[in-house]
Amino acid sequence: MTLDLALRAAVMLGGTLVLVRLLRSAPAGTRRDLLTAGGLLTLLLPLLEGLPIELPIQPLVASVVGPAGAAGVALQEPAGQGTQASTLTVSVQAVVGAVWGLGAIAFIARLARAHWLAHRLLATATPADPTWRQAAEAIDAPPVLAHPQLTTPVVVGLWHPHIVVPSKSDWPLPRRTRALRHEQAHRAARDNVRQLLLELLCAAYWFNPLAWTLAR
Repeated sequence: MTLDLALRAAVMLGGTLVLVRLLRSAPAGTRRDLLTAGGLLTLLLPLLEGLPIELPIQPLVASVVGPAGAAGVALQEPAGQGTQASTLTVSVQAVVGAVWGLGAIAFIARLARAHWLAHRLLATATPADPTWRQAAEAIDAPPVLAHPQLTTPVVVGLWHPHIVVPSKSDWPLPRRTRALRHEQAHRAARDNVRQLLLELLCAAYWFNPLAWTLAR
């Protein structure tokens, strides 16, 4: 993770959040798509280094050293000072890279554990009771599964998501129908894939609060 890449990511994330804020009266689906696109483009920034995104770092440096160069003044460093500065720069970059890498690995490990637990939950789920099945049929939802560890319906799975409901629930049929309609909307919008994308974004840019704001 370089300073230039971190700044480009901040510009992309901040621009996305500002745009969504300006479009707060737009449909929720539109704003969700914009947030997803902003997160995806930020993740792809290392592959898009050729994009003409100018940051104010190089102009600032040029404004500092430009007058001396224009006047023909040659700035000479004492012998060995340039080598020491280069070594220090490499050392700082190595430390920053190591800190970023440890943070990214920690967040990816947490993400992997969460998906492993979700896989386990799905593998141990059982068919839902007749009342849940009746609620699913009322909204043309696919067959739902049940699990005793849940207290509310959730969508589990990435490529073939399933709706998993609590095994023990005394909810009336109308409430079950509303809950399943809500989860079915998440399933139809592939929000599980969006969530994975934004979790990866937070793992890659864990140090940037804009990434967490966008994910929220």
